[in-house]
Amino acid sequence: MRQVLAEPGFLVVPCVHDALTARMAEQAGFGVIDVESAGSLAIALGLSDHGIGNVSDLLGHARDVAMAVGVPSFADLDDCGGTPLAVARSVSVASRVGIAGVHVDDIEGGRKGFPGHADVLIDDERARSRVRAAIDGRGDGDLVVVARSYAAEPERAWDRLASFAELGADVLFPVRHGYEAILARKGQLPRPLYCVDRRNVAPPPALAQAGVKFVMDNDVFQISAKLIRDLLVELRREGFIAGAEGRSLSWEQFHEVMGTPAAARLAVEYGMLPKPGRG
Repeated sequence: MRQVLAEPGFLVVPCVHDALTARMAEQAGFGVIDVESAGSLAIALGLSDHGIGNVSDLLGHARDVAMAVGVPSFADLDDCGGTPLAVARSVSVASRVGIAGVHVDDIEGGRKGFPGHADVLIDDERARSRVRAAIDGRGDGDLVVVARSYAAEPERAWDRLASFAELGADVLFPVRHGYEAILARKGQLPRPLYCVDRRNVAPPPALAQAGVKFVMDNDVFQISAKLIRDLLVELRREGFIAGAEGRSLSWEQFHEVMGTPAAARLAVEYGMLPKPGRG
């Protein structure tokens, strides 16, 4: 991830929710992926992202995804366990299991994203302690710390992120603010930026000059979840899925995604399978 940070320009980063999606993202040519918390908890445990799961759930899932691909991955760990001691331990574990970067946020754990209810920011001192613990937790490793602020007011968000940069955060993420706010405040933050914009438009090239390094897209999970639901409704209603062959991966395509050809070559090398042409 450090090498990616040093390269010019910005990257669109797909949020992935499991190892299969991560493999597909890698094969589509993405150089970085992000294991988001909402999709992870939904896929692995059938839970909503409202403080029901815990940081161990997120870490375990992100580890499995990271091991399935050869590109660096971020792990969305939300509050990373909440207390500074828990944050330091969570980040230390992430660094040891091959996760290349973690998100650390500044809101109260267990009160995130409930429909109709605003996120609750922790105070400045607690927010700084959380980020400082994340920096300490990675030790001498190369893990990248993404410090996020959910502050809705741009001035407060930028002030918080500047203080996180002073502590050593590698990347800053103004979660509630999209392209326009970032472009309007070009050069005001001393670290690369992570951003998300939900207008479904291509990110403008000017973002790179404004300091943006990563642009998150989190549509894949929502779209695929709707597709799965619609297929199951169709199967229940009709008793079959019309045109299934044309709507699915072929076995050859599926095995390519799963890395079966490479596994088969190793199986031949290890004597588990006969060499081609020898029966």
